[in-house]
Amino acid sequence: MYLLIHQVYLQIQEIYLVIQPVYLALPPVPAHPLHFD
Repeated sequence: MYLLIHQVYLQIQEIYLVIQPVYLALPPVPAHPLHFD
């Protein structure tokens, strides 16, 4: 069970690393649905 959760976590992290630079390149939108701290 732990391995499954870990695999999902790694996939989410990979997607996050791909999306983050794209998100940061976008102009700031006050009510943006995606928010990365």
